[in-house]
Amino acid sequence: MTLDYLATSVVLLVFGPPLIIAVTVVTLCAVGLFLADGPRRVWKTFRCPIKERKVSVEFAVPAGATRPSGVASCSAFPDPTRVPCAKACLEMAEVRWTPPVSVLARSGLSAGGAAPSGRPTPEPAVETAA
Repeated sequence: MTLDYLATSVVLLVFGPPLIIAVTVVTLCAVGLFLADGPRRVWKTFRCPIKERKVSVEFAVPAGATRPSGVASCSAFPDPTRVPCAKACLEMAEVRWTPPVSVLARSGLSAGGAAPSGRPTPEPAVETAA
């Protein structure tokens, strides 16, 4: 009986901690894989080099990047989500980290308020006769 108890204790002491560490590492990797941040959306308003007018563009920015990877929408087109141009604005656009909305919410309310959505309002499309 004491020999079985001693054998069980040795097996638990030798294999227990590595088994617990392995399970913990696998669990943390799975959590990191499934809860990783996707690209964030950043709104910028500027003068478009192609359309030569002021536009509001929603860029998709990968986590930690300083340059956008794509254009999600642009106010220069009738359907802002379909952006058929060459997206020359991607090369000149620079994005920086901004504090979360909750950090600015109190100061925005005490300073006269802010836009409810936090997005800039796009200017209406102006068509010129060619």
